[in-house]
Amino acid sequence: MLAHSARHLQFVEPKPTYELLNPMFNGSDGVTPSIRHYGTKECVPFRDKIIPKYPELSSAICAEYDHIASTSSYANANRRLLELDKRLTIKKFVLSDESLISTNGFSLSKANLFTIDGLNLTAYDDDILDLSIKIAYSVKQYKARKTDEETLMFCIELAEHYRLDFSSLIARVKSLPALLNRFLDPSVWKRKLSALCRSELQAVTRELRQVHKFFSPYSSHFCAKRYKSRKAKTEEYLANTVLENELGYSLTLLDAASRNPSNPYIRFVEFVRIGKGYSEIASEIGYECLFITLTVPSCKHKMQLKYERKGHKKKAISAIPNPNFDGSSPKEVNRYLAHLYELITAKLARNNIHKFGIRSVEPHHDGTPHWHLCLFLHPKDIEQTKDIFREYALKDYPNEKGASKQRINFLVIPCLAAMGYLIKYLAKNTTGTALNNSLEKDIGTEWYGTDPIDSALKIESWARDCGIRQFQVIGVHSVQAYREFRRLEEQDGHLEAIRQAAKTFDWASFVNLLGGPFATRKDIEVRLAYGARQKLDKETGEVTEQTTSKYGDDAKDTVIGLIHAGVTILSRIHFWEVKSTPEVVQACQKIMDGVVDLIEEVNFQNARIIPHHKNLRPHSDENLFSKNEVLPARQRAPLRQTKSGALDLFQ
Repeated sequence: MLAHSARHLQFVEPKPTYELLNPMFNGSDGVTPSIRHYGTKECVPFRDKIIPKYPELSSAICAEYDHIASTSSYANANRRLLELDKRLTIKKFVLSDESLISTNGFSLSKANLFTIDGLNLTAYDDDILDLSIKIAYSVKQYKARKTDEETLMFCIELAEHYRLDFSSLIARVKSLPALLNRFLDPSVWKRKLSALCRSELQAVTRELRQVHKFFSPYSSHFCAKRYKSRKAKTEEYLANTVLENELGYSLTLLDAASRNPSNPYIRFVEFVRIGKGYSEIASEIGYECLFITLTVPSCKHKMQLKYERKGHKKKAISAIPNPNFDGSSPKEVNRYLAHLYELITAKLARNNIHKFGIRSVEPHHDGTPHWHLCLFLHPKDIEQTKDIFREYALKDYPNEKGASKQRINFLVIPCLAAMGYLIKYLAKNTTGTALNNSLEKDIGTEWYGTDPIDSALKIESWARDCGIRQFQVIGVHSVQAYREFRRLEEQDGHLEAIRQAAKTFDWASFVNLLGGPFATRKDIEVRLAYGARQKLDKETGEVTEQTTSKYGDDAKDTVIGLIHAGVTILSRIHFWEVKSTPEVVQACQKIMDGVVDLIEEVNFQNARIIPHHKNLRPHSDENLFSKNEVLPARQRAPLRQTKSGALDLFQ
């Protein structure tokens, strides 16, 4: 079937159900593409087997198939469909170790014990959790029959099969038993599997032309919808979980989260304050601001904008696929930019060029990352810095048309005026508030005509799914120390001056009091203090250190305060306990009462004497209790509902 490339070999198939969904093609026409007439009769079951597996992406996949079949051949479209299926589905894992068939004198069914379900990457969290539990259980069963070293190799084999990378974990954890205990924890597998699904779906929807200015800029509707759902579930969980300290003061986790930089409004204000502080320092010492936009070669962009020119102005009128796209995902593109920046900073250091400022990462309209750097430099170093950035930015594909103009852009502006640029990009990537994307001067930009608040949410979805750090302070001074100082009570002398600067969000004074923008880390007199977590026994008042993690190895130290002149100043002085709200406890008790009633009823049914002439075929939940002999329908329905609720709880 795949070998035939003649476009005249066509077959009209019955219209499948997966073409009835809304189209998500190039955003210019909104017409659902039909693929009924492509291919031979063998193509019908081939497509019907693959496309319905991904109902939320079926229209996009049909559009991709139609585009390739109409511009190339249906055979190439079939190959692309197979490629998408392989990317979006991980097959079942089957262990090929025959030595496990008979162990310790009893027969072991390899198929039942070490055949683990595959994964559809469009699955939701409940399905991912189920698979994680099965993987962890298989590791447990394998460990009971093999040595620790063999079990570790089994875990690595599992990770490779499910496309997971545990190399950093294996390198970090030195104790083999503690490492295996992590692999026995379903949450470890779930975290990795969830991250894989999110990043791969961002990449696939981008390749399927779901992400561009005229359809869904920055992140696809599909990924943004799932992110909103996850965010709502997280907020519900946080609202139903309470923190309580030893003094009896309590607040919900949602309230606590709203008071720290995980709140986008607080994050926005904090970075604006830091940018303002740096600009004030730079202005005082005679530095200038070099605003740099760094992007990647055109082959890493999936979509291209077509413009209509009117005089000196241009306006984007459509988005078209890039024929030279190399398949790079947003995460891979960001790694490429991070590597370039490492090379650039190394050369700047070799040339004794000192800098400080802020870096932000944001997506182009098609989800391709690019970097904005607000660097404060000595005026004499600006041209050399430009040359170094340009050298590495044009290192790949230097002769590409428009590379010198599009790949790297510089703007030298007065330090205090830099805040206008910085605030715009910070707002665009956090809250979207106070932005107007319909100004006439912005007609030629990618963001013209977009909803800034919706765009901010999609950018957040894009960054979280792809694991991209949006903002970073460039300099040696710790933002975490800046936050810890705000936790302290009144201090003496120099420390009090630093605390007051942090308390009033005066980043300029904070930096200057700690040695200025060019201080080295070893010269900074105040550093973060780390120590073991502590637990308070409320009955005895005894405080114990938690030196061992739940996996059996040494517990990782956590921030407990600050160190100054060899003295530790504690900034975290309370002992917090996590509790559920009374409403959640009451609901759980209600469900458990229902489970007990259900178990008692099932035991009663199992104890009944059933005549031999009865047909004992497997039955579903609908006829779990016989309509004629046990319970009427009005009594069976609550039992099924209780069972469903109990299963949801334990998942």
